[in-house]
Amino acid sequence: MKKFYYQISTEYRGQNYFGWQIQPRGKTIQGEINHALEKLCKSDDLKTLGASRTDSGVHAKAQVFKADLPLELPLKGLVDGLNSLLPEDIKILGAKASTAHFHPLRDSKWKRYNYLFTDKVSPFSRDLIVQAPALLDIELMREGAKLFLGTHDFANFRCMGTDVPTTTREILEIELKELNSQGPWGEFPYYCLEIKGTGFLKQMVRLMMGSLWNLGRKKITLDDLQAAIDKKKVGKVGPVAPPQGLYLTEIQFA
Repeated sequence: MKKFYYQISTEYRGQNYFGWQIQPRGKTIQGEINHALEKLCKSDDLKTLGASRTDSGVHAKAQVFKADLPLELPLKGLVDGLNSLLPEDIKILGAKASTAHFHPLRDSKWKRYNYLFTDKVSPFSRDLIVQAPALLDIELMREGAKLFLGTHDFANFRCMGTDVPTTTREILEIELKELNSQGPWGEFPYYCLEIKGTGFLKQMVRLMMGSLWNLGRKKITLDDLQAAIDKKKVGKVGPVAPPQGLYLTEIQFA
């Protein structure tokens, strides 16, 4: 049977889902999208593949997935139809025709993630911004963040999961920004660790964030962090930061 291929962009709040990828148990983003596509196509003869396997609780502003469908759909009808069927915390942003050769994972040139945290307690933001440990030395954390730049073996900054041929990754840009949000709860200061890289390991960004928190609390030194990056020391130098602060914000394809 002939297949029709689409490249679709989506955004979602991840706190109610067990990540992007379909799991044996529990709701996932991919599962909800597949169910909506099955209703739209009146067929289960379809397949989707995401550009990033975001973990349980992680959000996305710019996830991209490929859909292999059994029938041709007008692009606006595909977008509007999916949005009418999906829950309110998942939104389709756009769609375009694609090819059988497009592979969202292999064809991504780089990805950008943001990790948001604050030292201000607020019940309004707790699902979207993480309350970080108190008394952080932000300038020391900025100095430590620069150590991640370049190509390194990030074996000490991954959790076991999907098998990968190599744990070497390249960080192209990293910056710790101080920002301010205005909302119904008033002025809200927070920090954003913005990371751009050619690829990321399972929970790599969250382990980088946790390591910088430990650095900011003086629980480790810059030398300890450098040793973990250089693999002179085996083992993690920080906790896995909570998922709700992490956002996939941009993907660039080759």
